[in-house]
Amino acid sequence: MGSMNWFWYLNQKVWWYPDGKPRVEIEKDMTDSWRVNAAKCLLRWSPKLVVAYQLDEMAYLLNGAGGIWREVIGEDKHNRPIIGGPANMLPQGELAQEEFERTQEWQLDHPEEWIRQMPLFIALIEELGVEL
Repeated sequence: MGSMNWFWYLNQKVWWYPDGKPRVEIEKDMTDSWRVNAAKCLLRWSPKLVVAYQLDEMAYLLNGAGGIWREVIGEDKHNRPIIGGPANMLPQGELAQEEFERTQEWQLDHPEEWIRQMPLFIALIEELGVEL
């Protein structure tokens, strides 16, 4: 699946990255038929995409939401926080972990339904009046 960050890519709704070509803006650069074909491609690849997405999602959460959230590892002599590495953003607590796991299992069991809910898929077909 290449070096694409699928967690980021599928959660955005502006760009389409044609295989081996420069990115294009969905609304400005893609014809209606291209958008439909791209959405069909996402549906076809959804069983593989969901796995890539989940791996990237885990990496994102383990890396403190892309490095935004950092772990406080102590205080200096002026009581200011000492910032360490990225914070682990995985769900904490048994109920949160169970819900996270249920969501991932549902995604794996229903990849086409899952991909239809992703912002990229919605952006490709919105306003076209087509049902895929």
